[in-house]
Amino acid sequence: MLSQILTEDCFMLDIETTGLSTITNAITSVCLVRFNLNTPDLFSSIIDSYHVRLSTALNTDMLRTNAIETMQFRQDHDIAKYEEQLNVVNTFDELNTDLQTYLKQTNLNTRHVFALHTEFDIAFLKGYYSHFARDFPFHYKNISDLPSLISGMDLDFKEIRDTVDESNVVTNVGAVLNIPNFEPHNALYDCIRQIAFLRNACIQKGIIS
Repeated sequence: MLSQILTEDCFMLDIETTGLSTITNAITSVCLVRFNLNTPDLFSSIIDSYHVRLSTALNTDMLRTNAIETMQFRQDHDIAKYEEQLNVVNTFDELNTDLQTYLKQTNLNTRHVFALHTEFDIAFLKGYYSHFARDFPFHYKNISDLPSLISGMDLDFKEIRDTVDESNVVTNVGAVLNIPNFEPHNALYDCIRQIAFLRNACIQKGIIS
């Protein structure tokens, strides 16, 4: 099943938020990276990306709030610094149109998306779609939780993660692409890091070479 999915382009999703509650807290930035693992290395796996920040007004209109602990974390890691450089979307309609346009760049009938934690990233974004009574762009059958997937491959997710982080392969991709503020808690960095997790696991299991 996984080998069939990975023969075509897929997507990795990551978001940044003002808290851990998918119901009450706000999304501050959204990133989707289109990738294909049938390439020689991580760099060439990355096809393109959609990365934006959501306006404060959008979240205020939705009555989304901030968690004190998370806001302190964001301050400690200067997350707002890089988000301020992103293009901003001011309405949900704008976000939805952008996402649909981006997703239509691929000719795939089936859009498969991966996330580090589906109950967080996917659930958060899906909550925005539910709020505005819109259809979520990914079918539930085409959504994969990365740690669960890797554990199901009889691999240790923590070992995969540590191997990737110790290799500096993700940082090297950022340097080649000349991405500003390319560091953890930048949603684009996190997407590429998570693609590296999946790539490492698939190489270990012989799914890709």
